[in-house]
Amino acid sequence: MPVRYRAGQGRGRARLCRRLAESSASRRGRDDSPRLNAGSFNVRQLNINGRIEIRRPRFWIARQALIENLLVRSPIRRFHRVSVIMVYRYNSAVTRREQLKTNLMKEKLLAGQPAFGVSMIIPSPQLVEMIAELGFDWVLLDCEHGTLSIESVELLCMAADANGITPIARPAVNAPEAIAPLLDRGAMGVQVPHVNSGEDARRAVEAVKFYPQGKRGMAAGTRPSRYGLSGSVADYAEQSNRETLVCVQLEDFEAIENADEILRVEGIDVFFIGPSDLSQSMGFVGRPDAPEVKLVIDATLGKIVTAGKTPGMPGKIETVAKIQEQGVLYIYTHIPMLLSKASRDFFTAVNA
Repeated sequence: MPVRYRAGQGRGRARLCRRLAESSASRRGRDDSPRLNAGSFNVRQLNINGRIEIRRPRFWIARQALIENLLVRSPIRRFHRVSVIMVYRYNSAVTRREQLKTNLMKEKLLAGQPAFGVSMIIPSPQLVEMIAELGFDWVLLDCEHGTLSIESVELLCMAADANGITPIARPAVNAPEAIAPLLDRGAMGVQVPHVNSGEDARRAVEAVKFYPQGKRGMAAGTRPSRYGLSGSVADYAEQSNRETLVCVQLEDFEAIENADEILRVEGIDVFFIGPSDLSQSMGFVGRPDAPEVKLVIDATLGKIVTAGKTPGMPGKIETVAKIQEQGVLYIYTHIPMLLSKASRDFFTAVNA
């Protein structure tokens, strides 16, 4: 069976595979990577969605983390996501690097690149697969406003993992008992609602990170740790602290007033401004585009960027270009918005 990768379109595919072979050859002999044969790649185009099939001899040991990182670091800019659909393993040893998968979405943010996601409030693995096929980088599993249970979160995380996108979960509240179960089911990060102070922000970080960065409870045998069947607990804790994303939501006017102290809290990857609740807390219910609200949002985005931090916001078709110009990298939209636009276009064509 082959290993399949999702790559760019057109000539970018050939360049991607050449780069993969060249980089693999250059890495041979290093102790921290498997031996890859640069001459073993036989590439053929599968379909217009950018899927590439790479065949190699059965003795070749493929390591998912190595391949993903190798491609992400490639100078080729045309591909937007790497998805290892199927990987052979011919030995039982799992390296430190393999025990927890790389958070590709977090890597993009750290590299200063935007990461686009879709919020989900209904438990549908099929929708997760569609979101991946449409080219999004991540999916937000909304347990604050949606009908998602702990069991469905795990299934949705499995679907996201299988299709090469990053699952991020939004807990109902900022509490360890709400955050830890989502991470134990496989979420690669959390978007914590209603963080209004530095103390709120520190509590969120402590719920996500293991010692010494936090106080998250350790459970042996969870899915993210490969059920405790390989690697050590210490290695898993270290990797989880590195790869798991922490996003805090500034969505009350109190949070805006305390933005400076929230920005000083260590361990936070994204500072997300929630326009809907923010406008409500300012007395403009249902009016996030009110001039007073926009002024506060723009000032807070500027403060986040000036502090060298990563801002996040929801993005509509009409606003996504502007918020990117303001430095927003963590961006998501909603399934009803995508369906609404597609439906309008469809009926416009029907009635033409």
